[in-house]
Amino acid sequence: MSNIVAVNLGIPVIKPFSGNNREYDPKEFILKMHLQLELRALPEDVKALFVATFLEGKALRWYERLDLITRRDIKLFEKAYLERFPSHVRQDTILDCARKYHSIHQTTTVQYYNQQFRDITYQLPDNVYLQQGHLIKYILGLKKMIGYEVSLRNCSTLDEAMDVAASFEAARDLREKVYFRKPKKKEYQETWTFEKDLIWTQFSYKNL
Repeated sequence: MSNIVAVNLGIPVIKPFSGNNREYDPKEFILKMHLQLELRALPEDVKALFVATFLEGKALRWYERLDLITRRDIKLFEKAYLERFPSHVRQDTILDCARKYHSIHQTTTVQYYNQQFRDITYQLPDNVYLQQGHLIKYILGLKKMIGYEVSLRNCSTLDEAMDVAASFEAARDLREKVYFRKPKKKEYQETWTFEKDLIWTQFSYKNL
């Protein structure tokens, strides 16, 4: 018997999409919807209908004109939605993001690199780089030892590679904290006392 318990999550506070892609990025809206669909584990045949409850104005009128199949199939709905309401990103912004994408590499922590990588890939058009290309680029941008470790795991998705990199770095940092920590003040004092006793003993023997 399953231990999963249904939870009433209520109606999420998400800004409705009116069809104005200059004020509200359509990709941002659909991403928020994806998160809600995943969180609620809704049946496939009601996912598109759930998203439609957050449409208003021009976007809602567009939805009402869709054929019944597209209105009920989330994949067909999303494809039609992004074709009708493309992300309003200026061309120079895309080129700037592409340059950052090609030059990005890990300089500090994996967590910071992961966030940078997600931010940049999100701003690029979906049809410019394949997900597999993102995965390869991500691994090549990691610090050498971490990248080598991730490549050994044969990760199939970007999310999986990011999790492996973060776990490896956390484990490495823990080892360094345990085995390479600085001695405490008391330990310094004990070492110095031992050295003084040793020197005094050697001096005493020499003067016998």
